[in-house]
Amino acid sequence: MSSRAVNTNQPRHPTWSLSFRERAQLPDTPALAAYLLHLIAIKKSNLCVSADVSTSSQLLKLADETGDSICILKTHADIVDDWSERTVRKLREIAKKKKFLVFEDRKFGDIGSMPHRYHILDGEVTQADYRFQAPFRGSTLQVHSA
Repeated sequence: MSSRAVNTNQPRHPTWSLSFRERAQLPDTPALAAYLLHLIAIKKSNLCVSADVSTSSQLLKLADETGDSICILKTHADIVDDWSERTVRKLREIAKKKKFLVFEDRKFGDIGSMPHRYHILDGEVTQADYRFQAPFRGSTLQVHSA
């Protein structure tokens, strides 16, 4: 347990007292965020699974087995050796059926051969709902919404 004192004099952000469903309905909530907040409310979970697997069959199996319980599946297309348009199509089918978002984690400043592998993959690799991209560690982050 931390011995750090909590500042109780600081005002709480107004959304802290709202439910996820209420926050989703706020006029300034972006559509993707609103959808995620609705998923959290419906599933009564904010679980995100990081799919650190090396084949499409493992990825699709993980998505199918965990999909009912998760809100987000974080993928790493760069480590899936047999990534293809079929993988994308099947993953999107599972995500739609099981109601979860696909989040593609892209780190161009990563270790080893990963940066090279990112550059040799064609086009929009995953067609993810949400993609995180950090060109270099500690630099400005680029966040893209599909």
